[in-house]
Amino acid sequence: MDMIEIERFATEKIRRSVETAAEDLVRQLNDRGHDFVPDPGAVFEWVDESARLVLAIDCALGVSVGPSTGIVLPPDPEVERYIEMAESGEDGMATVLNRLEGDIANGGFLQLLDNKGASFVRQAIQDLVKIGATEAAAIVEHALELMASHEAVLAEYDAYQLQLDSCDARFHEVCEDIPRLFLEYRNQEGA
Repeated sequence: MDMIEIERFATEKIRRSVETAAEDLVRQLNDRGHDFVPDPGAVFEWVDESARLVLAIDCALGVSVGPSTGIVLPPDPEVERYIEMAESGEDGMATVLNRLEGDIANGGFLQLLDNKGASFVRQAIQDLVKIGATEAAAIVEHALELMASHEAVLAEYDAYQLQLDSCDARFHEVCEDIPRLFLEYRNQEGA
C-alpha cells in the first residue's frame, strides 16, 4: 500500500470504529431510560425529544503517513490554545472552525457536508471570512454550491448510505475470523 492508501484505509477503519462505538453508546443510554433516535438531518446526532436533549458526537481525526524525519518539533502554544478553546467549547467560532478542519481532514468535503449539514457550513464560511481566511471560505462556499446543485443525487445517496451502513453493522457483527479461515483453506488446499 502506498501512503495515500494507508491514510484512506486507516481513516475508514477508525471512522467505522467510531460509528460502532456511537451506536453502542446510544443503545446503552437508551437502556438507561433515554429515548435517543437518529436526527434525520445530521450524522452522529441523536435526539431525545422527551428529555429535550441532543447528543452530538464530533470526532476530528486526521491521519497522515510520511517518511520519518526523526525530528520532533515542540508544540506550538498558540495552536494548543486554539485547540483547547475549540474542544472545550469556550469559543464557539474556534469550535466551528476546528470541526470544519477536522471533517475536511478526516473525510473531505463529502464528510463535512454529510456530518455537519448546510447551516453549519454556512456558519463556518462566515467565520472564515471574519478571521480573514477568504480563500478557504471561497473553497468551502464552492463545495456548498456543488452540494446544492446535486441535492437530488444526494437524496439518493442518503438512502444508499443507510443501506451500506446496515451492511457495515452486519459485517462487523459477524464474528468470522477471516485470516484464520483463509489460512485453514490454504492449508487444506495444499494438503
